[in-house]
Amino acid sequence: MLARGSTSIRNASTMKIRRTARLCLCLGLGTTAVACDVEDDARPQLEGYDDDDDGEQDRLSGTALIARANAIKAAHAGHALIDNPILFAGIAGAETGLSHCFAEYDWGGCPGEFTSPDCGGGVILAGGADGTCEQGGLGMFQFDEGTQTQTRNHWSNVGKWPIGAPVTRDVVSLQGNIQASVDFILFKAWISDRTPYFADHQAMYDWLNGIRPVDGDPDFELWLGFLAYNYNGWGWGGSGWANAKNKYRGSTLSLYNDLGGWDFWYGGDDGGGDGSGGGSTPCSPDGGLWCGGNGVTGDADMLYVCSGGVLAVQEACDDGCYWAPPGVQDACNAPAAGPSCSGQCGKNAGGCWCDALCTQYGDCCADKVAACG
Repeated sequence: MLARGSTSIRNASTMKIRRTARLCLCLGLGTTAVACDVEDDARPQLEGYDDDDDGEQDRLSGTALIARANAIKAAHAGHALIDNPILFAGIAGAETGLSHCFAEYDWGGCPGEFTSPDCGGGVILAGGADGTCEQGGLGMFQFDEGTQTQTRNHWSNVGKWPIGAPVTRDVVSLQGNIQASVDFILFKAWISDRTPYFADHQAMYDWLNGIRPVDGDPDFELWLGFLAYNYNGWGWGGSGWANAKNKYRGSTLSLYNDLGGWDFWYGGDDGGGDGSGGGSTPCSPDGGLWCGGNGVTGDADMLYVCSGGVLAVQEACDDGCYWAPPGVQDACNAPAAGPSCSGQCGKNAGGCWCDALCTQYGDCCADKVAACG
């Protein structure tokens, strides 16, 4: 949860989601492209990724991470054209760490102007790198068509795909935000001068559905370059483009591996076992349990099990995973008692709030109403 502290996070204009700098305005959607370093300014940005040099990625963890990944998988499973959830999870991971709500984003950001039922009645996450929170992108995929109101109105009234008769989306809702990410990518992939030649829309759908997160694979490398160029707006081949490309790479590959590889993201057969889409990690003994990072690759807040000789996610650990001594199985930590509003009304109770604004920000303690009304 985002700690508001004595300086008060409510003064959100001072908060920034780190973001790759814009280079120049090149294309307004619906206009003709002109020569310059970037493609357009009406686009999401690489907002949620930590730009420090420590290589650490800021993202949700535990059950929150799995729930958000499952929401992306469900949206793709129900989509008539595109079903490749890991590619889009990689975008969201790089943009916001898969956070959709302001209260769940612990690395800065702005409170959005709109509440969402997917945020427990709290406000959606907005970006802050445009100089003011009013100009911030919206939600998990950080859509940006000007001000927050202009962005919501654009998606509610105009949309992006299919060209000529676009479907509208409510990007304030989690489902609408995920669905809009597919529309946005289809629009960009179709008009891009960097994607392969597509004889028709189906050829584009086939290309997007066939990409697998395999480092060095030509289609995966092109996909990452396309994101850095068309989604994030960097000029092709420059140092900023290369940096953004590698951040999308890191986000995608870590999510793919940490949540169970092929079995989690695609399910069932790995396509023939030729390495083109696998990623399952062999293990022994069967039934063994490990925390991610304790002898196995994975998220530190996940407990993994060896099942049929392959490592899989056993459980998401909301309170962290316990590294047991040799000869003892690792396990999720027991839930800790949460902070209470008892004697803290109007204040921060340590991890949650007991004031009149906590409902708006979605960060009330569980017993706020019982203790403070």
